[in-house]
Amino acid sequence: MATNDKDFKIKNGLVVQGATATVNGNDVLTTASDIEDLSNVDTSGVADGNALVYDEASSTWIPGEGGGGGSYTVSTTPPSEPSGGDIWFDSVTGNTYIYYSDYDNDQWVQTSGVDMVLDPVPIPSYIISSTAPESPTNGDFWFDNVTGNIYVYYEDSDTSQWVQTAGPNLVSYKLPIAETAPSDNQILVYNSANEQYEPENFPTSSTANLTDVSSTAPTNNQVLIFNDSTGEYEPGNLPEAPSPIGLILALG
Repeated sequence: MATNDKDFKIKNGLVVQGATATVNGNDVLTTASDIEDLSNVDTSGVADGNALVYDEASSTWIPGEGGGGGSYTVSTTPPSEPSGGDIWFDSVTGNTYIYYSDYDNDQWVQTSGVDMVLDPVPIPSYIISSTAPESPTNGDFWFDNVTGNIYVYYEDSDTSQWVQTAGPNLVSYKLPIAETAPSDNQILVYNSANEQYEPENFPTSSTANLTDVSSTAPTNNQVLIFNDSTGEYEPGNLPEAPSPIGLILALG
């Protein structure tokens, strides 16, 4: 069917008028061969590497940097005029970098590679010498090859010092004990006058150790009777009990 220079309508909204066609009032592309021929695309100012980004305000696709994607460059020197998110592989060192923009500066940040810079883990040194090492750091060890002592360099909140951890001259707490040799079954008792522990006999549970009992030796069948004048219990004979007959006579 020849349709040159003729207008016609087809059901469901298609209208063709010359070189223009519409469907339900919306233009339909009939002769476009480039993307810039589209009515909702504006390629003005497009540059190398740009993407078409949708601009909601104008309902148009316009040139831009896209949704955060970056370029990937392989070269011996950093790319010129990089954008945030660009990746650069240094073909000389084998390192990979990403171009990162923060609030106050822009820089290439290494992400991998043989020359990756990491925070070093401090490893303490172990020094063998007759004198304390100069300029030590916290955690260093020093073995004194003269005394055989081992020290660790320790830094606290306000001081730094070598602290002995082992060796024949390790300073330890020693109890002040008298040099007197103890005898069998003796115990150590602290003597505050001499400021030391001294051997003494273990106290036994006997009246001889009581301070309010007379030291006078008792005889058979004696009892301890309190003497008010001396304030002590003293050995004495128990008074004899009266006979029943004498008690009756006494009572009449």
